[in-house]
Amino acid sequence: MKMPCLSNYWRQKKRLFKTEFGVIMTRDCFLMIWRYLHVANNGNADPATPDCLAKLRPMRTYLNEKFWTVYIPYGDETINKSM
Repeated sequence: MKMPCLSNYWRQKKRLFKTEFGVIMTRDCFLMIWRYLHVANNGNADPATPDCLAKLRPMRTYLNEKFWTVYIPYGDETINKSM
């Protein structure tokens, strides 16, 4: 559910909306992450092609490359052994 203001997710009076954000993470912790964690440069975005995941794509590519360097599959791994 979209709230009109970011701080409404952590408000104490929950008569109208019930949110669990305060249980998972404090508001101040979330705001610090929101303020300082950046995964892509806004200047590199192409305004001609609106891509919803443009900011996350470089991070996803980087993490995929790193995960594949440490992943060592075993020969007997299966998704479903009854297959």
